[in-house]
Amino acid sequence: MLFKWYVMSALGLYAKAGTDMYWIGSPAVKQAKLKIGKNNFRLIAFNQSKENVYIKSAHLNGKKLCKPEIRHQDLKGRLLIRMTSKPQPHGGFYCP
Repeated sequence: MLFKWYVMSALGLYAKAGTDMYWIGSPAVKQAKLKIGKNNFRLIAFNQSKENVYIKSAHLNGKKLCKPEIRHQDLKGRLLIRMTSKPQPHGGFYCP
């Protein structure tokens, strides 16, 4: 169980206790590929570095995420996260 927690934390995905949801935070890796059940999941963190720890925007399978959360069942396809060195309004998750 500790290994699973570490991998998810390195991806910037933190389980919301008692739910099937994850909070999206700053990933510690530039990219990763996972097999989750029958689904392939790929995370790509553009411009990720020691200085760029803030999320500028995030897109799941081409759709902008308006909230910093994702359901377990949606961990398929591609999550693209753009990183920056400055904090963003609403943490980079805002859809007007």
